[in-house]
Amino acid sequence: MPTERFLRLPKEKIEAIRIAAAKEFIRVPLEEASINQIVHDANISRGSFYTYFEDKQDLLKWLIYAQAEQHFNNYIERLRENGGDLWDMLENVFDRGLDLMERAGLINIFQNLIKSAKFMDIFRGDPEYDPQVCRENQSFMKLLYENIDQDKEPISREALNELIEMHMVVFMMSLKRFFRDGEKKEEASEYYKRHIRMLHYGICAYRSDSREEEQR
Repeated sequence: MPTERFLRLPKEKIEAIRIAAAKEFIRVPLEEASINQIVHDANISRGSFYTYFEDKQDLLKWLIYAQAEQHFNNYIERLRENGGDLWDMLENVFDRGLDLMERAGLINIFQNLIKSAKFMDIFRGDPEYDPQVCRENQSFMKLLYENIDQDKEPISREALNELIEMHMVVFMMSLKRFFRDGEKKEEASEYYKRHIRMLHYGICAYRSDSREEEQR
């Protein structure tokens, strides 16, 4: 994530770096992205780049995490809209996430990112490597827990943490189907929701319900 020196830059310079980075990560996947091209387009020196970011993966992470707060807000907003219904929220956040990517202009970046071997590393919060991200994740989980209606779905903090981890695996696999495999948005969304329902009801109960629905 960016250094304090970067955060003290004028807004115009930060925006120039953001635009240059987005242009390069849209052009090619992370491994092929050129720092020389980014610093050229942003009109900064290569030396300055390394006082702002550790490497190009760090830059890409910042570019994506700039929108992450709004994505996490989608979870809380949905819970407040539906009266704290955990499973309804989980079923809906994939569609909201894709809509956010489209509005933020991240679709083409994700199409390249999905091809990268470091795809999951971008979203992993390692306490030793990135304590800020981990603190933000902990704050998010606390807020998430506080907005769940425990009468509708009693759940412990530990169980919620594990559920969100499983949900994120499904979320990432659904993104891969959309970006890498070329599925339509509706198909990827249905894949996501189907697997969330399996988490909710259990795979055996889900299959039983599906067969009864087909027979009607």
